[in-house]
Amino acid sequence: VLLDLTPNTPTFVDANPSWSPGGMSLAFDSTNRLGDGKTNVYTVQKDGTGLLQLTTTGSDSNPNWSPDNKNLVFESGRDNPVPGPSFCAAVNRPVAIAFTDTAMLVTQETKDKVLSVSPSCVVSTYVSLPPTGNAQLERYIAVSPGLGGFTAGYIYVTVRQNILQINPTDKSITTFATIPALPNSNNFITFDQVGSFGYKMIVVGGQTSKAYTVDATGAWSVLADLSGATSELEGSDVAPLSFAPYGGDLLSASKFDNIVYAIAPDGTFSAGPSWSSVEQALAVPSAPCNFGQTSNGFFVAMDEDNKILKFPGSQFIGLGDAMLTPGETTTDIGLQTSSGGVITSSTFWGPLGNPDLEESAFAPCNANNPPATPFSGTLTHEIYKMTSTGTGQARLTTNTFDDTRPAWSPNAKTIVFQSDRDDPNQPTCEAGGTCVNELYSMSATDGSGQTNLTNNLAANDTAPDWEAVSFVVNVVDFAFQPAVAKPKQGGSVLWTFTGPSDHTVTDNSGMGLYDSSTKSAGSSFAFQFVAAGSYPYFCDIHPAMTGTVSVPTTAAPLTGTQTTVFTITWSTGPTPSGYVYDVQISRPTGGGFVPLLTGTTLKTTSFTPDEGTGTYQFEARLRNTANGSASGYSTPVTITVTP
Repeated sequence: VLLDLTPNTPTFVDANPSWSPGGMSLAFDSTNRLGDGKTNVYTVQKDGTGLLQLTTTGSDSNPNWSPDNKNLVFESGRDNPVPGPSFCAAVNRPVAIAFTDTAMLVTQETKDKVLSVSPSCVVSTYVSLPPTGNAQLERYIAVSPGLGGFTAGYIYVTVRQNILQINPTDKSITTFATIPALPNSNNFITFDQVGSFGYKMIVVGGQTSKAYTVDATGAWSVLADLSGATSELEGSDVAPLSFAPYGGDLLSASKFDNIVYAIAPDGTFSAGPSWSSVEQALAVPSAPCNFGQTSNGFFVAMDEDNKILKFPGSQFIGLGDAMLTPGETTTDIGLQTSSGGVITSSTFWGPLGNPDLEESAFAPCNANNPPATPFSGTLTHEIYKMTSTGTGQARLTTNTFDDTRPAWSPNAKTIVFQSDRDDPNQPTCEAGGTCVNELYSMSATDGSGQTNLTNNLAANDTAPDWEAVSFVVNVVDFAFQPAVAKPKQGGSVLWTFTGPSDHTVTDNSGMGLYDSSTKSAGSSFAFQFVAAGSYPYFCDIHPAMTGTVSVPTTAAPLTGTQTTVFTITWSTGPTPSGYVYDVQISRPTGGGFVPLLTGTTLKTTSFTPDEGTGTYQFEARLRNTANGSASGYSTPVTITVTP
């Protein structure tokens, strides 16, 4: 049964869920849940009730449970706030944004005018358009880059079926072209700056789902008709040639299909990247620039919020030739990157506010708009932990690098995470998001003993996690169900306490391997069994409650000849200090089990049949060298030897 645990509106996003051991509750991060654009950690019960906000800094995410259900580990940017969108200017119902050499130009949904916004975000009227009675329609705008015979700096605005041309010198307005088949609204306009379409103007006719090319004389022709595939196309851009497999294609957004269509120069098209309610496809400049002498280089029109937002140009360093895909109703901005012909989608930012998000634009590079420089601060996160109620928030990592994606080990002693601290390109790689990560482990108690586990800067090692629980035992009144747990070698057993009485899970082998302490209903306990053997346990409160964990010895292959080299394995994890393994063999000639290896710290051995054909069996156990106590021997594994 599909159950929506966190029903919401499109104005906020719940992500990165993590089930608690036993599955009673879910931790997750939520962005813009309070309408402030911030991300915090929450929990909710398995039936969707009991929503609880645990953090309030606005930069906390990726929670992960401890195996005892009592604590959570998460990443936080609270110590190094990440730059992002900020308010630029109040504009009534803004729709589209374009740039001249010195000004940002903005059109409005209900105004017959073009506004000018200065680098300092001061708004003024640039020019009044021919009157439509301030009709409600989306007027789009583009500025000629001076290619394909178009005069550089001339401004073009779509108003119904007409493409208006504005002379930037005297601000005179003429009708440059008329395309009768265009609908009354939503006619997007851009210029081909790649060359695939002859550096022509491109007009995308909203609800007609047709794309047109227009040359410098105003002559137009149909490029592609997508009316059979989608009901509307809007924000479009020609993809960089490096954006395989769509390099040089016109990428055109369809918010109702959640798809960016790729239109080739010959008019053929295909479904490209997907993004929820995608409003626009926009190429990221290979070298982003800032608008004037500010630090801002990217701007977004927020229609219903009546404002223009700005982003630092530095946030786009290193993202050149990627594509942005802003979502109209989700108000988040997707990032589409290409590598080896494979497109990867991720969230660049968002959500940004209330729907609708309209068009976005980058400031062009010119004499007035200098190149963006790397952010002078640090774009980093640290690892924190807290109780399951949000109290006791404690920082575990402290550095100027990015530590993220923590995961708690099944034995509760260790936390693994990814970190870019070893990248030799630090600190400049932080601003561009190009740093290479390694996987680290540390003490879950205080963050001590931080150790690089992967040591391979030739690869980007990310998103660590522990092996999932190998076997689950339910602790009821008054039994362990099932009585025999059978995890795989090196796997963890999870005991879930359903009560109503309190119980324990206590090792009864004499080795003192584990003791859950008293657990009440709703709690859980996990332990990792690194070695083959039979491990008895009981409830210390109700001694008649007993169970066994049976961990197998393994062999590979299971069949072979007298010359086959078999690998016998009794442990996949590190040998615990103060412990050894005893391994026994039973040969085809009979005589039962006899020692093969006694008191070894080896975890595996190679075996060549030494008594001819037939069946050989192997069993192993874990033994404490201090007191001589040991697990029982494992269930035997059998190999068959043929002539």
